[in-house]
Amino acid sequence: MYCPRCGADNSKNGVFCCECGMKMSVPQKVLPISRKKKKWKWIIVIMSVLGVLLLGVTIFINLGKRSENVGVVKQQFLSYLEKHKYEKAYQMLDIEENEWLTEPRFEEMIKDRRISKRDLQVELQNDKKWLFFRKWKISTEGFTAQQVGIAVPAGAVITLGGIEISEKYQDNTYTEKLKDYYVIPELFTGTYQLVITSDFYEEIQKDIELETYNSYIEVSEDMLVFQEEMLTEMREKGKKALEELCTSAVNNRELSSLGLSYQISASVREDYEAMRWWDYYVINQITFSDFEIVPERPYEENGRIYMETSLKYSGVSQYSPADGSGPMRSNSWTGQSRIKFVWNEEAWEIDIYEEI
Repeated sequence: MYCPRCGADNSKNGVFCCECGMKMSVPQKVLPISRKKKKWKWIIVIMSVLGVLLLGVTIFINLGKRSENVGVVKQQFLSYLEKHKYEKAYQMLDIEENEWLTEPRFEEMIKDRRISKRDLQVELQNDKKWLFFRKWKISTEGFTAQQVGIAVPAGAVITLGGIEISEKYQDNTYTEKLKDYYVIPELFTGTYQLVITSDFYEEIQKDIELETYNSYIEVSEDMLVFQEEMLTEMREKGKKALEELCTSAVNNRELSSLGLSYQISASVREDYEAMRWWDYYVINQITFSDFEIVPERPYEENGRIYMETSLKYSGVSQYSPADGSGPMRSNSWTGQSRIKFVWNEEAWEIDIYEEI
């Protein structure tokens, strides 16, 4: 062994340098590690791992059992509502989503409602939670209206809550021509705006309150107002028919030569013939004014839709003696005709003209 200070060669077991007296380092003997200590070290590691696993399993089981608790499920749902976490609350519902059952509609329906635990029902699911535990969801019972029926004028376009009700919801078991029936299987309860547009009536806008046990919507007659355009069309057709008949009679034309597209009653025929020639007077001219059409509700007959109306008007007749022996005179009067219209899928046409 050489001294690190002076470099002198010393014996390997020397403690001090033989030249300068510096203390020398003596190599220590390395003792082997006991096999017993190694064994205990692995046992401790394994026991620690098993302890952690056991703790994890215990926590897993406790959480699983807690999730099976119906009261806990309800409380979690209410907690989400209280914290305005509507998305998470919606995910807890036992629901089959469609155009009527969506998260935004759920939030709109639920945000102002006060819900308690006893208001909630739960449904057991077929699949398991975390592979082992029973899975519960909140039932939509109490939140939705089932089999919502809607009766509206035939051919009407309907929107409910901004969604147009398509033909797939139409209930074809009803064959009444004046009404269409629809059934929506399920939608959230709450207030919906109902908008109806049709060929006969003015647009209807009405707020509808749908409740769990009040799920039928029918448009009553007091909600229906005839379209002004339709009444104008009927008035013009009635006016034209009246003026045509009277003008033809004054001009002494045969009724059969008129080629009418509608029927006329026996009383109209008699009045027509009387206007052509009286015993003592000849009608020279008839003028009309102040036409007013008064419709009744449409009705179905033999598979067609009809509407009866009254046509009110004022008139002035000018007439003179048949033998030409006197001056022309005039007479003012009011009159009323009864007109039956039939719907031809595009417009109302005169079917029968009665009682001039």
